[in-house]
Amino acid sequence: MITMGKLFTALIIISALVFSGAVGFCIYFISVMMYPCPSCITVDNVITITKDRHFNNYALPGSGTQEDPFLIANRTLGTQIGMVKKMYKAIEIRGTTKFFVIRNCTVYGGDPGIYISSIADNTCIIENCSIIAIIQTSWDHLVPRGGIKIENSNGIILRNNTHIENNEYMDVPELRHKDYGFILENSENCLLENNQIFCELLLMNCQNTIFRKNNQVNGSLDIYLSLNIRIYNNTMTSLEYEAPIRILNSSIIRVYENNLNRSYYSNYAVVIKHSQVVYIDNNTISVYSIILYAEFTDTLYIINNTIFRGSNVSIQFELIKCTNVVNLDNTINEPLICDVKERYS
Repeated sequence: MITMGKLFTALIIISALVFSGAVGFCIYFISVMMYPCPSCITVDNVITITKDRHFNNYALPGSGTQEDPFLIANRTLGTQIGMVKKMYKAIEIRGTTKFFVIRNCTVYGGDPGIYISSIADNTCIIENCSIIAIIQTSWDHLVPRGGIKIENSNGIILRNNTHIENNEYMDVPELRHKDYGFILENSENCLLENNQIFCELLLMNCQNTIFRKNNQVNGSLDIYLSLNIRIYNNTMTSLEYEAPIRILNSSIIRVYENNLNRSYYSNYAVVIKHSQVVYIDNNTISVYSIILYAEFTDTLYIINNTIFRGSNVSIQFELIKCTNVVNLDNTINEPLICDVKERYS
């Protein structure tokens, strides 16, 4: 027999379920409105050019000649919204033969923010731009998106650009510095000059490229499968990476007249692996302990560097299976225990 007390209790339970369901739906609706699924949002504030005639779609000044290049200038592109479709690029130019300049633009996010691929030689300059990394979805996890990627293109000039992290996430270690800020891949005769970079930079399968007068803050320059790369007059700091410079499977690399700094949490100033003909000369190097690590490298010159160390450990240069090593005239500003220790493993 159903009593009034039982009926009243049942009504209270049903009302609570209905109320909680309504509240849950409201919370879900608000969250969807604020943070929609990545497949639901696209970014329209972009420039996409995949043929020469597409330059005319954006009312750009210039005619595309070397004397009068198309000019993409003073624009804000991309989005500051975090949860967006994964693969948008704020500026994408590929497969073109026209001359163009990207200047004074602010680019938010993107994968990458600026993407240049397979264009004619010596037809692109990117200068005075700010590329701001935004935490954006990678379908299953969050990573910072942004930066510049150049591939299959020769004679590109990148100068006076700034890659900036989203400060909202600076205190979340697992979200910092996950992507390379600048990537050059399969490219030759490029110049990177006077850029401010707050993360890692990658040169992969590049030749005859110059990296000079840049300020790299808490990152590393990774050189991989590359030939004839010159790195000079830069200030490069690694606070939490293995080293400011890492040279892997590369040949004829010269690192000179730089300020290289690493903190207690980084292992070395320079790391070299499986490479040939590497010059580390005339640099000012500030390290906590070990200066240089090299393995399976042939013809290595460590010459006339001025080194400041924060500890008195015995190992100065850690060399494993290296041949033809020249270690001369380096000034190490602390009492020495030994100059070179070779360890075989």
